[in-house]
Amino acid sequence: MAALILLSASCDRLFWTGLGADSTPDRPVFVFGGQPDLSGNAWVYRVEVSGRPRHENRWHSFWRIEKDSAVRYVVMHDVPYGFVPEHMTEAAAPESLPPGYLYLMSAGFHGLGRPTRFEIAADSTGARSIRELTEEEFALLISDTL
Repeated sequence: MAALILLSASCDRLFWTGLGADSTPDRPVFVFGGQPDLSGNAWVYRVEVSGRPRHENRWHSFWRIEKDSAVRYVVMHDVPYGFVPEHMTEAAAPESLPPGYLYLMSAGFHGLGRPTRFEIAADSTGARSIRELTEEEFALLISDTL
């Protein structure tokens, strides 16, 4: 019984993620929150953006930041792609995000959280757009290419 009480007392906090309204294909903004509406802050120790061409199963890491050794986590609400907040270090420099890729922003939280899934597309004129994908949309697009 004591182990059950100890286990329930140590449960992790849940965090949410999403694309910020001011995201562009060249500079997505990732928002973290302590509530489903993305309000509040999250306790982050890593952020990574990886992606793969839409019709290939070859993933590539495009950018990664990690907390530095002086802190346990960094309290943050958002981070633009390529920006390195105080108390974080760049483990992989940001690369250009090409259209036609499916992307996954995964964050390491001092708690639990889900990744943000998005795509960058280009129309026939070359104009680029960014769109957040639901878990279901992402799963369909991924399974369609395997």
